[in-house]
Amino acid sequence: MPTPRRKLAIALLSLCICGSGHGAARPAGADGIGELSGRVVDDADDTAVVGASVQAAQVDGQVAVSTVSDRDGKYRIPGLPAGAKFMVTYTKQGYVADAHSVEVTAVQDGRIWKQNGDRAYYERKAAKINAIVAEASPDRQQQVWDEEFRAVAKTSIKASAKGWIARAMLSGAPDSIRKSSLFEAYASADPAVLKRLDRMSEHPEQVEVMLIKEVETAVAMDASDGGDSQSIMSKKKPVKTAK
Repeated sequence: MPTPRRKLAIALLSLCICGSGHGAARPAGADGIGELSGRVVDDADDTAVVGASVQAAQVDGQVAVSTVSDRDGKYRIPGLPAGAKFMVTYTKQGYVADAHSVEVTAVQDGRIWKQNGDRAYYERKAAKINAIVAEASPDRQQQVWDEEFRAVAKTSIKASAKGWIARAMLSGAPDSIRKSSLFEAYASADPAVLKRLDRMSEHPEQVEVMLIKEVETAVAMDASDGGDSQSIMSKKKPVKTAK
């Protein structure tokens, strides 16, 4: 029969796996051996991701192991040195990867999201970001906003999807939030411009450079036209006619 201490460990494990929080502690074994466990879920709607690869690499490079998530999105990597630091990476074809640095004996959930979802999918992702920002203390909301959108911008999802996320985030943003120039570029971009940049989604840094150039060109055109209430990115370039 399990001892009272063992019963407590089992109860804590069950609670942590079913919850959505990160990094909840789980007692290590007396022999110095621990484990990593948790769930892999879709970050847009919290559904379980089946068959996701979970790779754990010890920070000092001594141990590297992997497993896959089951039909409930759960994973477990036993037999690891208790207290050791590991980088845990969650991947699946067609999803944006997630990674966390954790200590063995911690329950750690992975949150990955689709690279080719539809507009409604990415708007749900934006709603979750806005909820994270709203939960932050007022003095941290700006920092959280910037960090969350920068994380989106760095991914290899298509530029059109980043535009959908930015516009959806904008609709639910606190009035105090200052929007970065990159965020404004995605939020106000002509869909045709973003569509043209979709083919470069594997190179997000290049997409940003080209998008900013489009912004600068649009701003210059707006200034030469005397300015109006249109989005700076929705203006069309003048078409040259043959003389």
